Amino acid sequence: MASDQDPESSSNDKGFGELVRRIKIGDQAATGNLRSLFGEGIEFLLRRRLGKIHVSVEVATVIEGTLRAIQTNKSSESLNLQDLIVNIIHAQFPSSVTTVESARADSPACKMAQSVLAGMSALERDILRLYYELGVTPDAIQARLRVGSQTIRDTLAKARSRFFRKTAGP
Repeated sequence: MASDQDPESSSNDKGFGELVRRIKIGDQAATGNLRSLFGEGIEFLLRRRLGKIHVSVEVATVIEGTLRAIQTNKSSESLNLQDLIVNIIHAQFPSSVTTVESARADSPACKMAQSVLAGMSALERDILRLYYELGVTPDAIQARLRVGSQTIRDTLAKARSRFFRKTAGP
């Protein structure tokens, strides 16, 4: 029987489901496993989102928030740990990066970004928004938008190239 689900993803979901179950029953080793599995990724996302190097306090806050969310979740469905962690990061730490929408509409950088986006397809704009504005990983974008990793890489490269050509001038 063929399945269109990635075997590695399916294996991770089962492992994460077991991890969630163990956390819900108060297994301290499972808490340590959560930290070791996701700590570096959380640190990377927070550094990028907050624009600072030292984020150990913030990482601990996200881990604690994740543990609380797992322990208070009454649903019988398994939690998607990656999405849960990203949502906690976004809720607890609003982005310090200026987005196109929050920049002054008449600023040169904003005008350049808007002109680059205007020349992109709706799918490409979605990829760029998820990646640059929301900090979603390429793997999560691939799953969410059902696009290949090459499409994501090509879109990011195309946008960078167009933006840098515009900033370089005539």
